Amino acid sequence: METFTFKPTLGSSTGSVKPRTLSAQYGDGYRQVVGDGLNNLPQTWSLQFSGNEEEIKEVKDFLDAREGFDPFYWKPPFSDSNLIWTVADYTLTPKGGRIWNLSVEFTQFFGA
Repeated sequence: METFTFKPTLGSSTGSVKPRTLSAQYGDGYRQVVGDGLNNLPQTWSLQFSGNEEEIKEVKDFLDAREGFDPFYWKPPFSDSNLIWTVADYTLTPKGGRIWNLSVEFTQFFGA
């Protein structure tokens, strides 16, 4: 598995964690909640990359090579190690001249 090493534009990253839980609501108002599985804290990261055509093409080529399903390593902020990610899609936006913006969302992957 390859490692994503490109650096996003400073101040453009947004991380999100949405815990997966199971709950049961009982008639007397009592509610029971537990974590759903071993990996119940999946992360997503929205990243932005800005640069000239060649720089953005390198990021695009890496993502295209994964074809939307092939996982890769990346170390998000606040993590002690690389985690496994997939990318379903990305958006390219021309910013003028030869400058482009690439927006992408990484979704944490827990497969084998």
